[in-house]
Amino acid sequence: MALEMEKRGIPSASIIYHEHIGTFMQAPMLAGYGPVPYYDMYADSVQTVEDTVKVAKAATPTLIRGLVTTGEPDFMRKVGKTLVPYPDSFSFVASNADAAYNAFAKKFLERGWTDGLPVFAPTKERVDWMLTGTDYAPDHVIGKMGPSNGTITVETVAINAALAGCRPEHMPVIIASMEAITSYKYDWYAAQLRGMWPLIWVNGQVSRDLGINYRENTLGVNPDMPAGGPISRAINFIWRNAGGYGIAMVPPGQHGQSTQYAGMVFAESEWDSYGWVPYNQQLGFPKGTNTVTVIGVMGAVNIPGHTAEVAAQAVTPTAAMWPGDEAKWKTRKAGVIIVEPLVAGLLWDEGVTKKDFADTVAKNATVNRKEFMDIKEIPDASAASGFAKTLMERYGDQIPVGASGDNFIVLSSGGWCVCMPFTYLPTDSWMDSPVTRPIKLPSNWNALLEAAK
Repeated sequence: MALEMEKRGIPSASIIYHEHIGTFMQAPMLAGYGPVPYYDMYADSVQTVEDTVKVAKAATPTLIRGLVTTGEPDFMRKVGKTLVPYPDSFSFVASNADAAYNAFAKKFLERGWTDGLPVFAPTKERVDWMLTGTDYAPDHVIGKMGPSNGTITVETVAINAALAGCRPEHMPVIIASMEAITSYKYDWYAAQLRGMWPLIWVNGQVSRDLGINYRENTLGVNPDMPAGGPISRAINFIWRNAGGYGIAMVPPGQHGQSTQYAGMVFAESEWDSYGWVPYNQQLGFPKGTNTVTVIGVMGAVNIPGHTAEVAAQAVTPTAAMWPGDEAKWKTRKAGVIIVEPLVAGLLWDEGVTKKDFADTVAKNATVNRKEFMDIKEIPDASAASGFAKTLMERYGDQIPVGASGDNFIVLSSGGWCVCMPFTYLPTDSWMDSPVTRPIKLPSNWNALLEAAK
């Protein structure tokens, strides 16, 4: 309704739940009308008559202003039908450096551009420093992201990387990651709404050069190999800021993931897992190629044990594991299994390859008929239809989660310990096919590494 009124030149103003801002703003902004005026409230703020009256009084000035004035948000300007950032820069002046920093941090948090944790001010000098980490021009377009169809340039990456505390030598990995992420053409707001977040792993010597963790505490903090932290945080900032109308949308109604703070960027261990072939070489990349791979996951489960049969017990059966058609079921990835290098080596000594491991997981990752019907919300066998009916007829009492071992990605990474050697990360129906991109190192790469010592 608000969009139709805007099209007719009729001022409008709305009251919406804060949780629905993204859905509310998507239509008018993608049509080039800018964010229509609104007053947002949380659902728990109108539980009583008194609460409702209080909200109504608070909303009235916003509604009046929206109905009698026209204008643009203070963080953008409209050029034709395109919204561009405004102003170009900010200045924060105070009696001392700490006070100026606090003013900067408060303003950026109010605008939704940060995550609430301490950040670095993306000054022109710091952004220019970040740009020394790539041979691309600042206006080189990497891709676009929903829901606002925001354009991501190399400069966009540099600004958010500076904000996250990155160094110039991190830029090639971040750029390659965003190339992979923006290759997906759907609305990223919906993906975040479901709690999906990108799992990103690096192959090649660049992980050792930068210190991207492939050892102890692979998905957590390792002070000896810390680069994954700022790199993943930069990617999170780009995701939120470039794709969120410039006000960093928080998806409504779902639990999200703690990885929205620090992400999950790690490296595959290619030096101590014996004969297991690195992931990018499995795809056909020549040995020594630096690559980054991205896939959406829903969380992580650590698994004790020493065999693929045990690892299969952690495979999470959800409705998303069985899409609506067989072709999709056969090609999608149900999840990623990370195996500690010591156990990978022991398995290799027994003649077990990555493919063997994945095949065994697929064979053992099943649910019984009743569980399958409960997950797919099928009240009675006679009510089954489509692909669900096909699965029940074909497999009887044990329904496999994946069609084959090809539905599982197996990686080697982590510390040398056999007490908790497996981690399983399930996918969802969003971004459930991995995308791999080569990492393009700049011409001054060696100089960047030397300067970082």
